[in-house]
Amino acid sequence: MQSYYIKGKKIIYSHGSFGQSTFSDLETGITVTFLQDWSTNTDSDKLVVMLERATEVIEKLRK
Repeated sequence: MQSYYIKGKKIIYSHGSFGQSTFSDLETGITVTFLQDWSTNTDSDKLVVMLERATEVIEKLRK
């Protein structure tokens, strides 16, 4: 598993084997997880959409 900090959003993005992509809010602990085809750890075309959706969900739930 690899993790990255999304600057300015206070969100950690992690992806691991078997297609898990997880976005975790450092303020509240809210976590959004996407599961993709296990054969492609992260589908780069879908990554931008996942980032937008996860960020939107986390930001709405922070309130």
